Amino acid sequence: MKQRLLNSCNAIKRQLRNCNRNFSNCNLILASAIMMMVLASCDRIYYRPSQPNMPMFTDKNQGKIGASLSAGEYTSATELQSAVSVSKHVGLLANYNAIDLSSSSENLFEFGGGYFANIKNNWGYEIYGGLGTGNVKDYDNYRYDNHVTNIFIQPDIFYTRKHFDFAFTLRFTRVHFRDMIYDDYMGFQDNQNYFFAEPSMVIAAGWRSFKFKLQSTYSAKLGKNNLTYENFIIGLGFDVNINKHYDKNNRE
Repeated sequence: MKQRLLNSCNAIKRQLRNCNRNFSNCNLILASAIMMMVLASCDRIYYRPSQPNMPMFTDKNQGKIGASLSAGEYTSATELQSAVSVSKHVGLLANYNAIDLSSSSENLFEFGGGYFANIKNNWGYEIYGGLGTGNVKDYDNYRYDNHVTNIFIQPDIFYTRKHFDFAFTLRFTRVHFRDMIYDDYMGFQDNQNYFFAEPSMVIAAGWRSFKFKLQSTYSAKLGKNNLTYENFIIGLGFDVNINKHYDKNNRE
C-alpha cells in the first residue's frame, strides 16, 4: 500500500508541473488526485470483531484455555481465550487478540464476567458482558494511530457433551475510538461510538479435556456512521477443558 501511495503521489506531482502550461487541465488533475487518495485508502480496515469466548461451563471450579487462528477477507489474527467458573453460576473471561488489519496492527485485551446455567440433557445458556481495550498502529508509515475500547454483551445457548460442543451467541458490541491521528478525508471522527450486532457459532469435537474447534463470526454495523470494517471471520483452533463434567444422565 505504501508503494501505491508513493506511485500515486509521484504521478500527481508530474501532472501538477504541467498546470502552468495547460491551466484547463488543473481541475481534472485535482479531481484525479483526490480519487487516487480515496482509492489508495480503500484497503484500510478500522475494526475487526474478535471471536466471542463461550466457555459452556456446567458447574463451579471449571476452566477453559483456548487458542485459534482466524481470518477474514482483509484481516487475520491470533486469538487466545481463557475462562473460569468461580461458583455454580458465575464465570469470568479473559481474551487476547493480536490482529493484522491489512495495513495496521491491533493488540486487544478483553475481560468480562457473567451468569451461566444448565437447562437439561446437556443444554445450557450463558450471559456474559465485558470490556475490551487496545491500541491500533499503522506499520506502513501512514498517518493513523488510535486507542480503541469495546463494551460487549453476549447471551448464548450451548450444547456440551464429552466428545462434542456447540454454542451460538448474538453479541452486541459498542466500539469507541479516541486519541486518533488520521487523514480527515476518511470521514470518521475521534470520540465516535460505533455499534455492531455480531452472531457467532462454534463447533468443537474431540475428547473430554481437549477439543478442536471451528468458529465463525459475522459483524453488522448498526447506524449510519461511516466506518470500514471486516464483516466476517472464520477460525480454527483448540480448547483445553479443566475439571469439566457433563450431564449425569447423558455423559457421552
